[in-house]
Amino acid sequence: MREIIFCILLLVGSGCLAWFYTDPQYISKTKLPKKLRGVKKLVVIYSRYLYSGGRFRRLLFVLVVVSLFYVLFTDSSKYKFIENMAFSVIAAFIFDTFLNFQKEQLHKTMVSRFWQSSYNSCYDREKVVLALYSEGRALPMKLQLHLLHRLIFMSIIYSQNNVTKKIISLPWSSNGNGLKMIDLPKGFVFGDLLLDFIREDAKFINSFYLDEKVATSFPGINDLSRRFNNSCLIALSMIETKLGLENGWNGNDETINKQMKLYFSERKQFMKLYEKLISNYGVVGW
Repeated sequence: MREIIFCILLLVGSGCLAWFYTDPQYISKTKLPKKLRGVKKLVVIYSRYLYSGGRFRRLLFVLVVVSLFYVLFTDSSKYKFIENMAFSVIAAFIFDTFLNFQKEQLHKTMVSRFWQSSYNSCYDREKVVLALYSEGRALPMKLQLHLLHRLIFMSIIYSQNNVTKKIISLPWSSNGNGLKMIDLPKGFVFGDLLLDFIREDAKFINSFYLDEKVATSFPGINDLSRRFNNSCLIALSMIETKLGLENGWNGNDETINKQMKLYFSERKQFMKLYEKLISNYGVVGW
């Protein structure tokens, strides 16, 4: 009986440890002696590779570790069928790693490089919007987009009532040609700028969501990018319909405000996951 309890605790513990290992942020925060920093970098790289593969690859790795512990630290020969299954899982994982790791790592790195400037531009534009409501401060404390959905909606629809209180000069976007700055004088009516912000978001997330390379290289972000894409496009359509710019989704002020809140909430979650999953992928020592 004690042997069975020990075996269960060992396998559960090894599974939890393996799941912990597949989150690179935990590994990167672990302090190790200077002599082991090179090893830590390699561990973080492989951990991020596992994490970027989505829940399926993480669960597969957990299953491999549990199988390995079962074979090494228990009397696995008592249950030949389970032992054979464990060896099969370990062998399949090793084969898959040696066959696909280098190729997938390269693909993930190239996808990350391709989208990095577009992601940075999303963050830059967010800082501009926050600065409009915080007297020019790009990163005000306790002020986030999803808390401003009603103010942003009112600013777009009734733009004559909202003007900049100070001069604002911040990056708006970046690409291979460098930064595109935006310079707003004091008293600038910024309703149209906010509409441009949503349009740029829609352009970015729709292209990102439809990119097959992203879908295959980073499956863990597919669901969230779909939700961000849908909520952003619907919010944009509602606002442009309200302004008479198109004949799309209809909604009263309260409905549009709810959609704006959903859009900004999904955007926040997407940006957070993108930063953890894709941003600067392949950079040694991340």
